[in-house]
Amino acid sequence: MNDTASHSDRDPLLVCRDHSVVFTTHRGRFTAVENIGFSIDRGEVVGIVGESGCGKSLTALSLLGLLPEPGFPAGGEIRFEGRNMEHLSDRQLQAIRGNRISMIFQEPMTSLNPTQRIGSQIMEPMRLHRGLDRAAAHARAVKALESVGIPAPRRRMNEYPHQLSGGMRQRVMIAMAICCNPALLVADEPTTALDVTIQAQILDLLRKLVAEREMAVLFITHDLGVVAEICHRVMVMYAGRIVESAPVLDLFESPLHPYTSGLMASIPRIDGRVETLYNIPGVVPGISEFADTGCRFAPRCDRRMAVCEQITPRLNSHRPHHQVACHLYEKEAGP
Repeated sequence: MNDTASHSDRDPLLVCRDHSVVFTTHRGRFTAVENIGFSIDRGEVVGIVGESGCGKSLTALSLLGLLPEPGFPAGGEIRFEGRNMEHLSDRQLQAIRGNRISMIFQEPMTSLNPTQRIGSQIMEPMRLHRGLDRAAAHARAVKALESVGIPAPRRRMNEYPHQLSGGMRQRVMIAMAICCNPALLVADEPTTALDVTIQAQILDLLRKLVAEREMAVLFITHDLGVVAEICHRVMVMYAGRIVESAPVLDLFESPLHPYTSGLMASIPRIDGRVETLYNIPGVVPGISEFADTGCRFAPRCDRRMAVCEQITPRLNSHRPHHQVACHLYEKEAGP
């Protein structure tokens, strides 16, 4: 398929193959995200979960060509609507960002411009990408605020970010992200800073938008409870690699990778039967400490074998639609 090939609605919306992210510094060259691969269909919510520092946000930023310097993509490909994103010019990428692909960032107070009124910030992408005049953009911005549940949207248009609560600011970010009716929404920890009541409202809102618009969502979080609430499929990342991928119910009912099992065991039980929560020993290594060979989780794993430190496990299918990168399942996966 070339970059100008037509794209069928039955094809995946986004395909990421063997994609890596590399940082080159005065200390050397470090691979922060290594050979990851996944796809997202229209109307599907796919989660990426893992501890801080595992590469979740870098994966999202690389999809939009927004990697912080000195990071850059290395190898593999990212195809969105049939087009190889890494072959596009800066101008072509700008036409996609905020239009066909939008992103919600973790902290809206640092993402919204404190010196501009809410209305101006929501109208900007519509005027840029859709060519709307001020009156048409204003009407559509009011409608966007209304669609995300903000009361008195016309009044809010004239307010500044500091005049809104955290939950309201997050709704404004969502309104900005959906105003151009994107095919893919990348949500990077969008509920982390919110209390549980507001968090539940934001998740309900995102579910409604997915159902109404057949919008796909890549949902990045460290919260497995949020994953269970909103995702159809989930990928577990550790130290820059995907170690497990499965439909969300399969993952919760039968986690395979020891890291995933450890994350599950760390969740408080609602029945209170477990008095002491499980704690995975150690911490996620820094990028400069990532091992080139072997399983990167091996130093923290209570089921490690000699082979774990010598050979990098492949991400293989263990059950239909359920993949795991672990030597415990290598023989079952076959050649």
